[in-house]
Amino acid sequence: LLYDLLKITSPFLCGFSDFGGRMPAVWFSVLNGLILPFWLLLIVAPRWRFTQRIVHGAGVFLVLGVVYGVCLFKNGLVPLTDLESGMRAFQEPWLFLAGWTHYLSFDLMVGAWVSRDALRHGVSHWFVVPSLLLTLNLGPLGLLLYLAVRLVVKKRWSLAEA
Repeated sequence: LLYDLLKITSPFLCGFSDFGGRMPAVWFSVLNGLILPFWLLLIVAPRWRFTQRIVHGAGVFLVLGVVYGVCLFKNGLVPLTDLESGMRAFQEPWLFLAGWTHYLSFDLMVGAWVSRDALRHGVSHWFVVPSLLLTLNLGPLGLLLYLAVRLVVKKRWSLAEA
């Protein structure tokens, strides 16, 4: 029922024009450009108060969440019940953009956590930067690298944040 309701109302919720199908490509570029300054702050100035406030706050994630929602509902929800339906969904530009926004948001969230965790555990930032760069491009692999670095540097294994 919820799926049908959202499918019916999505043109009204997201009734902006996509200018002949070019808007997803424009938004793809905008989002990639928008996210990079946050990553630069994590890499260049992790202790700076501005970085703490902006990157570790909810603002950027609220903006990305709104963009994600608009992209997701632009053409109505698509049920992702099996691999084929997921593959078909990502052939749609707006749904691909929703997925890309999801990746950007969660990779940044993981990068912010890595940065905070490294500060808490006293891991040298020189060891953290490669993990952040890998997280920017290949999220989970960057997290794995950081956890391995933390294990080597701290000489103990823990999945706890504290």
